[in-house]
Amino acid sequence: MTTDLSAYADLSERLATVPADGEMRLTPERFPSGLAEQSPFDGLVLHRPTRRLVSWAGEPDMPFEIIDQSLGHDWFALPEGYRRVALWMLHLLFSGRDWAGLRLTHGNAQIDMLWVLIERPVPRKPFLDLAAPAAYAACTYIPQEVARHPFADGAMSGGERVAPEDRPMFRFGWSDEAARGRADLSEADQVILSLSPEGLVALAELLLDFARADNRQDEITLEPPNLGFAGTRPLSLEARFWLPGSFAFQAEALDGLTPA
Repeated sequence: MTTDLSAYADLSERLATVPADGEMRLTPERFPSGLAEQSPFDGLVLHRPTRRLVSWAGEPDMPFEIIDQSLGHDWFALPEGYRRVALWMLHLLFSGRDWAGLRLTHGNAQIDMLWVLIERPVPRKPFLDLAAPAAYAACTYIPQEVARHPFADGAMSGGERVAPEDRPMFRFGWSDEAARGRADLSEADQVILSLSPEGLVALAELLLDFARADNRQDEITLEPPNLGFAGTRPLSLEARFWLPGSFAFQAEALDGLTPA
């Protein structure tokens, strides 16, 4: 049973060499058998929370200003870190589990746990019950160019990676029940990502593309459709992904990160 993302080292190395015009078919047999409920990982750092303000002042003589705010969070990793997170997500899909977590152990992490919940398809017809969840037999990875807003509508992203209903949903969480009741963002120690199987594959493939040596984009931004370029579902947190050398990640390693 996989409890450590080092189990993906060989597969990650092979994915890193897929040419721009190539592809790789990923099947459950390429992954270890079983997936732990939680796996430790020091190759990903999440920071919380950020606020983006969108204002409209109106006419100059108005005694008020309309301000909306969108909450967000930031992901930091080296290319290899993003590749292993992507493989862990695909392993979750193939494992048959509905959810699993990454325990983020790096000293600069402000979030302790990343939980991923797969929203399995359910029958739309009343009184129609499934005997077992759908099983997934394969996923073919084909490299794509990365846009800054990759899950936005095609006019902004340059191509459709994911349907609107399959976009991800990011939420803050609290492991302590009392803190959960307070819902103080400064106490949040979890990020909970929920999405459909199609959305999970789209996000995993995006991270694989982001980690490629020929990728020219050092920042990815997923914003909610009501206050940004549609990349998440409504009411989701914004999510920003950074590589070393980018505006928010000017160090060469996670040890050099400074608090947001």
